[in-house]
Amino acid sequence: MTPEEQQRMYRVVNSYREVHHLFFQKLLKAAQPYGLTPGQLLVLRVLDEHPHITLAELAKHLHLGSSTASGIVDRMEKAGLVARERGRDDRRAVSLSLTARGAEVRAATQTARLELMAPMLALSNEELDRIVALNERIVHLLKTESEEWQFDDDER
Repeated sequence: MTPEEQQRMYRVVNSYREVHHLFFQKLLKAAQPYGLTPGQLLVLRVLDEHPHITLAELAKHLHLGSSTASGIVDRMEKAGLVARERGRDDRRAVSLSLTARGAEVRAATQTARLELMAPMLALSNEELDRIVALNERIVHLLKTESEEWQFDDDER
């Protein structure tokens, strides 16, 4: 890699880190009044959009290992936000869903999160579409056939 190519890669990586940091800060600001973490906000969103999924499916949606997702769900279950439900036909099967309180917190945090992200609406639809398309292309380029988005927790 030439020095110019190295500099270009540095600029891209630095830009992504800065955007990621700002997204995290916005999620944190929306989550903290409810005693939640940004990761827990994401769990609320996924379970709202995909009720009655398994822990493995949740972990895949969150791009986390199963044991990491399980720890998050454990804390949310104790807080009364998430319910684990055993299957009627197969008692070994467990699905996850939001409790009534979880749905209420999801609705409240959704409003706060959207308000905090509203400055991005200064971008045109075309700019937002280009960002999404470029991000998808970068994911495709960086992801090899043998890689999975789900990592063993020891690899983090």
